[in-house]
Amino acid sequence: MSALSSGVLTTSGEVIVAPVSLTGLEVLTDGSHGVTVTLYDNVSAATGNVLYEAVCAATPQTQTQFIPIPIQASAGIYMNISGTGGSAIVYYDLNTNTGGY
Repeated sequence: MSALSSGVLTTSGEVIVAPVSLTGLEVLTDGSHGVTVTLYDNVSAATGNVLYEAVCAATPQTQTQFIPIPIQASAGIYMNISGTGGSAIVYYDLNTNTGGY
């Protein structure tokens, strides 16, 4: 398996609408403001089970967190991002087995 990337995301919203395994998160700051990114097992709102949350200081400007044991998202991933000038890249694997995780 290899991880897929959401590309750089700058606003809150759906990342992917499909069952996936969350494998990592990269948070980018503008160097002056902190950024908080919360990932949910949901596809339409910042509600439901929190998969992962990263609270990052303004520096270093790139903060990468890979998850050694992937976190399952049954619906997909919704990202909520807050903080001036922040962005994020979400890494995930598609769950190709239809019999569950």
